[in-house]
Amino acid sequence: SEASGGIRATAINGNNWLCVGASPANASYGRVEYSSNAGASWNNVDIVNSQALNSVRYGNGAFVTGGNLGRNIYRSTNNGASWTTVFTRTGGIIYSTWYDATTNVWMAVGESESAGYGTTIRSTDGGSSWTYTDLSGIKDNVTTSGNGRWFATRHDQAAGVYYSDDLGVTWNNISGVSTNGGVLKAISVDPDGNVYFIQGGAPMTLYKIPVGTTTAVAMPGATAPDKGPVFAHGDGIVTVFNGNGLYNTYNEGLTWEKVPVTPVSVGNTNYQAFTETGILAANTQIPLGFQYVPNYLDLTTLTLTNDTNLANLRVGDVVTGSVFTVPAQTWSNTLKNE
Repeated sequence: SEASGGIRATAINGNNWLCVGASPANASYGRVEYSSNAGASWNNVDIVNSQALNSVRYGNGAFVTGGNLGRNIYRSTNNGASWTTVFTRTGGIIYSTWYDATTNVWMAVGESESAGYGTTIRSTDGGSSWTYTDLSGIKDNVTTSGNGRWFATRHDQAAGVYYSDDLGVTWNNISGVSTNGGVLKAISVDPDGNVYFIQGGAPMTLYKIPVGTTTAVAMPGATAPDKGPVFAHGDGIVTVFNGNGLYNTYNEGLTWEKVPVTPVSVGNTNYQAFTETGILAANTQIPLGFQYVPNYLDLTTLTLTNDTNLANLRVGDVVTGSVFTVPAQTWSNTLKNE
């Protein structure tokens, strides 16, 4: 689909799909495109004086959005048809929002009402009311590992990845990575609580923060395809989506495979709605719009007949065929020893 306003973020909750961005009708309005039938048909609504909306997430029975000089935080309990202002500000930008179901906490990060400062805004009642918790660095993306620890990327003079163990009141820099001037575009947590992100410097590297730790570990292997949005599926499977295409790694970055589809160019947007069966992709460049990309994971069934075939095995593959009794250390691909 296409829209004459810029689409900046997407979210999926079952058959309810949302795309948010700038309104083509008025430059000072934000636009929400919403569908209740998995994209078969769409409606739209403008949020007055919100300007472009940068992020949208679903949690606790509601969608939450905030925007670029839109300042405020908005909440919808009817799948995008109407919106209520739940936090009012006089300035600033909301870059990212996230919901943690284990604690019923929402977090929003971005720039504060005073230019040049960052902000963290938190809701502990499922999104009904919000309050400031931190006014330090400018944060781009926020997520949680589900155990009370939150992570956020930061792009100002103290760029890096930060973590908070007190629901966003204080943030500390993780160890093990230097940005080298690169932007950390997005982070993602897999079902086990491991955090993945791509360092945007040269070379672009996939990093992992193992669950329960605050140290980033560079994954060996090929250079990451780009610093675009990432989604961690678990078992070492990570997807990155950017203007160059859609890529999967099935072995924590050792190799990357390009998905044979031609998705819309997503520009510099950080926010894509990933599910295990498809991606609702936003596009900030021309043509402005959004696109659903189904079946982007290739978890095929392999029949193993020899060591060479085994070397192509990926985490998530369904294996049929002979039972191998050769000692593990004789396999040519050492990653398959287990």
